[in-house]
Amino acid sequence: MGRPRKNKPRTLWDAIQYIAATGCQWAQFPDDFPPFTTVQYHFYRTRDNGLLDVAEPVA
Repeated sequence: MGRPRKNKPRTLWDAIQYIAATGCQWAQFPDDFPPFTTVQYHFYRTRDNGLLDVAEPVA
């Protein structure tokens, strides 16, 4: 079953979209989101799984 998530998937997705829309550097990630290392991990995982290729582009 595993441990409970610390961050909601929607929060992580919003953070990934923020990076894509603003081009913000990982080290300058706003404190409003989860730690950049967490978002970075999920971003690379999502990219490597091909999900970013089928996601809607950020306007």
